[in-house]
Parts: sequence; structure tokens; C-alpha cells
Amino acid sequence: MEKRQRGPRISPLDVHNYDFHSILGQGGFGKVMLASLANRKVAMKVIKKTPECNYNSIRIEASVLMMLHDNPFLCQGYAAFQTEHHAFLVMDYLSGGSLACHLDYYGSLELDTVLFQLAEMVCGLEFLHNSGIVHRDLKPDNILLDQDGHVKICDFGLAVPNVFGDKTIGGRAGTLGYMAPEVLQRQRYNAAVDWWALGIIICQMASGDSPFYEGNNREKIINSTINDEPRIPRWLNENLKDLLKKLLEKDPNQRLGAHGNIKHHPYFSSIDWVELEKKNLPPPFQLRAVQVTHMIPDDLFKKSAQEKCCLSLPVAHAPVPAKGMGECKYQEASWKV
Repeated sequence: MEKRQRGPRISPLDVHNYDFHSILGQGGFGKVMLASLANRKVAMKVIKKTPECNYNSIRIEASVLMMLHDNPFLCQGYAAFQTEHHAFLVMDYLSGGSLACHLDYYGSLELDTVLFQLAEMVCGLEFLHNSGIVHRDLKPDNILLDQDGHVKICDFGLAVPNVFGDKTIGGRAGTLGYMAPEVLQRQRYNAAVDWWALGIIICQMASGDSPFYEGNNREKIINSTINDEPRIPRWLNENLKDLLKKLLEKDPNQRLGAHGNIKHHPYFSSIDWVELEKKNLPPPFQLRAVQVTHMIPDDLFKKSAQEKCCLSLPVAHAPVPAKGMGECKYQEASWKV
């Protein structure tokens, strides 16, 4: 019997092998594009190289994305490479949109949905922290949903690796409204900052509002986060209110997640963590498509003759998976000082 000859494998490390369809989002970092490689949809982050470009941050994001294949609740990377003028990160393309998109549409979510999605976020965050990674920019824009409604945490552009044990890091980084008091006060900090951000997100999911000042006045946001007690709606169930109080603890050494096992909190008493982590538990809702505008790129990036013939320089790579991927929404409002 003759062996069927396979065609040459299409390299995921050459930008010319991708078809670009639309812009999913853009910001100071560059653009995130909907692309396809051999009929497989992916999201591609396109970063233009400039004198102001933080190349170390790009390398860190690429390496973090490649570490996440063992957890189903984290956005995974499949290739990272560069040309003379651009760096490219290829990752999951998720069809459920972002949590921010759903909150904009619905205002708040049903409490059984909050519980389910929160439990998946907890699994993703625990994996990150056990791997020594602090996300530093957890917010609804960076939490995506797949076509079935399962959660994936994304955007590791501000992440810091190798934070184990008592090690702390510095720098005011993240998005106002989600940054922990210790970050705003320029203190040293650790993974507890991600649990604070999760507390803010839970309150928005359950009530539609932040527990602190959420206007446009930057100084008021900072002062409220540092000094105010969180406004937790009285009508929430007692276990959820207790969970929020413990996540929004001003003292990071006493904050749940960094201190104590959050999975043991009574709020999660109905969750079978083993089945959840295997994705054997179906989401308790029917995911409805929330409209997201995709801009069609008439000029993705201006290619000089030099760029057209520039060889791809791999930073790190992994095979693009056989399964189809979906759509996601990206926004950029993060900052680092």
C-alpha cells in the first residue's frame, strides 16, 4: 500500500503564511488581528518596533503564553516571531467575546453565572501564581469567553514571572480601578494584587458597579481605592459578601487568595473542583453572541521592500493546534510607570 505523502508543513513563524481578516483591537502596543493559518483562526498581536518599545516586556509575554498549555482557563500562545520592523504573538482566538463586552451589554450577570465563571478564573489564577507569574492587569477586558462560555484569562503584557515564595516586585502597573492599594502607594507587592483585582471584577459581575469610585477623576480613583471601604451591595448573598470583603482586604498579607485557600471558602461549596478543571461542568447559561465591531484592515502595516524579504526570527514557538479557535475582543487601557 502506498503511503500518502503529506504536503509541506506551513510554518507558523512566517507572517506571509497568514491571511489577515480584521482588526480585533488596537492601542499603544499596536494591533490585535484576526488571522488564519492553514484555515485555522488565530488572534495575532502585531507590535511595531519603535525606540520606545519595551522589548523585555514582549519577550516575557511571549514566554508566558508558551507556559500556559496545561491550564484550560488561560489564553495560550502558539507562535512568536519577528521581522525587522514588527514582533508577532500568535494566540487563541475566542468566539465568546470579552467579559467587558458582556457586562456592557447586560449590566450585570446572573449569580449562578458569576459563581461558575469566577470558579474558572480562580483555577486560572492559581495556575499562574503556582507558576510564579503575577498578571498585574486583571480586568474584564482581559477575560475572554470561548464558544461554550468557558473563561480564559488573557493579555500578559504586564505580567512578571519568577515571583515565588516571599519575593516581591515593584512598579505602578495595571489599569486604574483594578490596581491594589499597595500598587498605588508604590509599595513592594506580590500575587495578592491579582486577588484584589478579582474582587473588583466579581462586584462588577454581580452588581454592575465597582465597589469604589469609578468616575473619570484619576486622583479620586486612587484616593477611593486606598482610603474607602468597599461598597458591597446588601442584597448579595452572605457568602458572596464575605468573599468580597476578604478579597478587598487592604492588607495584602491578610487578603484571601494570597492568605488561605480561596477554594475552601463557603461561597464555592457547590463547586466540584476536579470536574471543573477538566471542563466537564457545562456553563449554566446559553451564550448569546454580543456584537463586536471588527474593522477591516485596508493597510495592516506598511511593508518596505526590506521588510518583504526579511526572514522570520523565532523567539519561541509551539505547533498551532488542530482544533478551531474563536473570537475575542481586545482593548488597551493599561499603563506602567
